[in-house]
Amino acid sequence: LICSNCYTNKTPLWRRDDDGASLCNACGLYLKLHNERRPMSMKTDTIKKRQRYEGGHLNKKHPKKPRPTLPPTCSPKSHRVPKPFSPSPSPQLMDIGRSYYYQPPPDPNFSLSNAQNVYQSYASSFVMENGTARTNNNLEINIPHF
Repeated sequence: LICSNCYTNKTPLWRRDDDGASLCNACGLYLKLHNERRPMSMKTDTIKKRQRYEGGHLNKKHPKKPRPTLPPTCSPKSHRVPKPFSPSPSPQLMDIGRSYYYQPPPDPNFSLSNAQNVYQSYASSFVMENGTARTNNNLEINIPHF
């Protein structure tokens, strides 16, 4: 096979134009995208391969390291040991099973005693009556029962 546009005979994939003429992959994709023939000035003699990602890492043709195996009584979801908390200066994505959630960076001004004081002052500003919370300024908040 020979490309009817650039006359190459090496391509990873052969394509056809609207008239059925054979096109190399580059000329076929260019035609599909731009609705015009690929200029000869763009022809190269080398075929470039892209680096593919495999599992979030570049595939560099190195043998994979063996993953540690779990004892037969453990399963990945049933026996997880939480990682110790270490503050990070930037936001992170945390792995929870196979889903991810955004964790904002910790507040450097946060302290447990300060949080307890805020909670106590907040909790004391509500009065509960029959499933309705009433604030000091008589604002009613209905709390649904589950």
